[in-house]
Amino acid sequence: LRTLDVEHGIDLDELARLSDGYSGADIANVCRDASMASLRSVMDKARRKGLSGEELRDFVDRHNSQLGQEVTQEELVATLDKVKSSVGGADLEKFAKWMDEFG
Repeated sequence: LRTLDVEHGIDLDELARLSDGYSGADIANVCRDASMASLRSVMDKARRKGLSGEELRDFVDRHNSQLGQEVTQEELVATLDKVKSSVGGADLEKFAKWMDEFG
């Protein structure tokens, strides 16, 4: 989250709870995907209007102020529902055993 522009009041405890078992790469993917929410929203509006080509570029240009908005708690939570952990329970068990042995 350090490199994301996020809204004030993000509940990091909730995000930590929801992302339990996620690797660092998984969390980076969640942040990257959530950061694209504003672009997806503008593109969805354009698609619903049936725009393409030059019309699409003009539409995106007109809605440029909506792009790159602060990432919200809701966007992060929604992304966590879509982007699942790539680390399985067996991997976590192996890591725990390794930590017990080599700490």
